[in-house]
Amino acid sequence: MLEGWVCLILFFATLTHGLSGFGLALVAVPLLQPLVSLQVATPLISLVSGIIVVAMGMHYRSALEWGSLLRLAGGATATIPLGVWAATRWDERWITLILGIVLLVYAAYGLLGLRLPELRSPHWAWFFGGLSGFLSGMANIGGPPAILYANCRRWDPERFKGNLQGLFLSNLGTVILSHTLQGNYTPQVFQLLRIGMPAILIGFVVGLWLSHWINPVQFRRLVLVSLVGIGGMLLWRSLGALWG
Repeated sequence: MLEGWVCLILFFATLTHGLSGFGLALVAVPLLQPLVSLQVATPLISLVSGIIVVAMGMHYRSALEWGSLLRLAGGATATIPLGVWAATRWDERWITLILGIVLLVYAAYGLLGLRLPELRSPHWAWFFGGLSGFLSGMANIGGPPAILYANCRRWDPERFKGNLQGLFLSNLGTVILSHTLQGNYTPQVFQLLRIGMPAILIGFVVGLWLSHWINPVQFRRLVLVSLVGIGGMLLWRSLGALWG
């Protein structure tokens, strides 16, 4: 039963990423957390993300803007080990609370169509990259800070997708190394990866195929509504555990 649910979650998460260019960990980590511990879900999704982001990065490599990418990746590299350390040392109830808040804030931002002020200085990349790195190390959800930065810099869609895939790939290298050094890749992680591999590949291919037929904006809105529900569930659960 556990393995079936894990495969279903990985299918939906990789389908989402293949269709919209992001969202794998935002969907997968909160849904996996009730089934397995965060210490299993986070390294598992880092490996799944590695497979998917490499494929996406190859597709959008011509749109990479190296200056922006290096600044974002530099800030992230400095904070990823801290996030990995926090994932293994902090009380999981507090991590669940942070996940819930991040998901709700990000989903509300997307659904309300808020237009943030333009950031003219490229040096803000270090700050947003640092936030992205910490969240990537803690729970593989480094996308929201990077997406906010991209919107504040008014990137066009091609630069948006290209630079984000480059950042995700850079983050994953440091995340995987940090998990390896801390011994987080347990036999259970590799077993779930092996079992879920067909669902991962099928979900990603279906997502790419659907991107030619389904309006990505409408699908992204559906994902954001789902994230509101997931974030609210995590927030309720964490607050209940902390106050119970």
